[in-house]
Amino acid sequence: LDFCYIDHTLCLESIGTPENHRFLLFLFLLNEEPFRSTLSRQLYGGDITGSVSLSSDVLDLARSQFGNLDDRNQRQTRASNFTESFGSSGDYLLSPKAVPVWDELTHSVKIDHASTLMSVLEQSALLLADYTIDQHKKLQYDNWGKDFVATFCNAINSKRKFIDQSFMSSKFSPPIAQPSPPTTVQFSGFNLSPIITLPPLDPGQQQPSLDRSRLRLGYYVFTTFGQLLGQTDSQTIVNSHVIGASVDDATRSLSLPDNEPATFTFYHLVKNGVSNPRCVYWDLDQKMWNTNGCRMISTNGEATQCACNHLTSFAILMDVSGKVSQYAGTAAAALDVVSIIGCALSVVCLAVSLFVFTFFKSLYNVRNTIHRNLCLSLMIAELVFMIGIDRTENAIGCSVVALLLHYFFLVAFCWMLLEGYQLYLMLIQVFESDKTRLLLYYKFSYGFPAVIVAVSAGVTWHNYGTDRYCWIDTSSSTLWAFVGPVIGIILANIVFLAIALKVVLSVKSRDRNDRDRILGWLKGSATLLCLLGVTWVFGFLTAVSGIGGMVFAWIFTILNCTQGVFILVLHVLMNSKVRSTVVRWLRGGVCCLPDKTNANTNRRRNAYILNYLFLGFLGFNAELWSNNFQNKGDAKAATEACFSS
Repeated sequence: LDFCYIDHTLCLESIGTPENHRFLLFLFLLNEEPFRSTLSRQLYGGDITGSVSLSSDVLDLARSQFGNLDDRNQRQTRASNFTESFGSSGDYLLSPKAVPVWDELTHSVKIDHASTLMSVLEQSALLLADYTIDQHKKLQYDNWGKDFVATFCNAINSKRKFIDQSFMSSKFSPPIAQPSPPTTVQFSGFNLSPIITLPPLDPGQQQPSLDRSRLRLGYYVFTTFGQLLGQTDSQTIVNSHVIGASVDDATRSLSLPDNEPATFTFYHLVKNGVSNPRCVYWDLDQKMWNTNGCRMISTNGEATQCACNHLTSFAILMDVSGKVSQYAGTAAAALDVVSIIGCALSVVCLAVSLFVFTFFKSLYNVRNTIHRNLCLSLMIAELVFMIGIDRTENAIGCSVVALLLHYFFLVAFCWMLLEGYQLYLMLIQVFESDKTRLLLYYKFSYGFPAVIVAVSAGVTWHNYGTDRYCWIDTSSSTLWAFVGPVIGIILANIVFLAIALKVVLSVKSRDRNDRDRILGWLKGSATLLCLLGVTWVFGFLTAVSGIGGMVFAWIFTILNCTQGVFILVLHVLMNSKVRSTVVRWLRGGVCCLPDKTNANTNRRRNAYILNYLFLGFLGFNAELWSNNFQNKGDAKAATEACFSS
């Protein structure tokens, strides 16, 4: 109760009944993480209604007490602390954990209290503007954010009027600042945040009065109120975040000239199965969405642009023309568990394969370098998937996760393409140094996906990450920046493998052992290509709604989790050369152990081994590595000790 600077007892007495005391304490304890953790399983509808009902009184009490402070800095500090704490408490009441509790309330009670909560949160930002020295401040939480601009200006007479939503009576607007504040606001910390653009707030003809006045502009975005303030009609949804703006008083709507409206760009939360967008604002009196004063400028599958001749809280309503569903319940929980366990197993298998292809010098060749980089890219992609696929609470972090997944899965497909291309080159005997070829391979496999992802993210960054998962929005055209290259790579690889197979079968004089070995390579490459391709076919089909979508999600999860296992089995356990190399190493014990009698040799060998492991990822020739050491004989001896047959 930081704002109760005089006496906590006096503060509680000001609030009223002992029942209100409990809700007051509850409201501010929501700022403490230990209390939140304990509360997560014990939150009830009465906690929400009591806290929201009290919040308006708390706001009024805070405003009166701050006004009694003489010290300007102390007033700002207490106002800032209170506003941040108050906003954090409201944020928890808007969190996904609290939404099911809201749904337990009757529709009318839920609408009434959600509307009140939105209003008091908006007012809290303007309260801070009253007592702060700063002219601009932005506060962002997980589920809502606020931004305010406060400035001094000369008192003037403006033609703009306020519409009091309680009595619908016209009042003169407050003075407008000169110059006008920034006109475009977007909360970039939220995925699919709407954009609000205000017309220039020109003061008109300035009057001779030089009285000083303070102009306060507040902007707000809410990610949860669309669910809480939804229609009873299941065929209509709030299909955007709620964004709003107010001048001096969040309970009154500033009227704007029809030829200078405020414009809004709303990004659709659901893109499939919805139609008929309507631009609406929240009517605090009627407790419902209203279209008065708002019109649609343009719309497409991803966004709708609106214009409104007043300022309050806005969103878009859309009709559900198809079934909009999300995975939920025990099936989704089981899918999450299987996904985590399967991905962890896949990562372990990929790590083992990566170690084998990196550690053993005798296995070094162009084809195994391709395998090594394939394992590396898939392992990074799987790790990013496990750690970040559902980290939607941070918009920028979620977008970065989606971008990394896009990049590393494309890298993996590029190395798969080079697998088929390399087999093709081996058969037609293109005489080119491995070093030159590897350099081109690296440039293609890591550079080509980088160009695609950079262009895609630069043009449609807002489609990277959604409210439900950190991946490309599957209902947007941005998905083709992944699907297109994957389809092209699969088709090209099929062509290379088909040509290689034809060459093998057409050369009668080819040594049978060589022929069988190459056929085995072709079979393995084709199988792995098929696995990767089929996996992502079902990945695309998971966007299908209903039971089919869940079935496809299960198939995609299982196939995705088997990729690492398959690579380990096919390219390590079933490869006779790799298997024999590993077996010899295991029979000989841990090789390259340091010679305890020679400290200098120990250090040189350890440095050599570390350098060997590091540069092994880059696929350089092992003969070049020993140049880093003064005693090349020691390096050579260490290599022979490790990898001699």
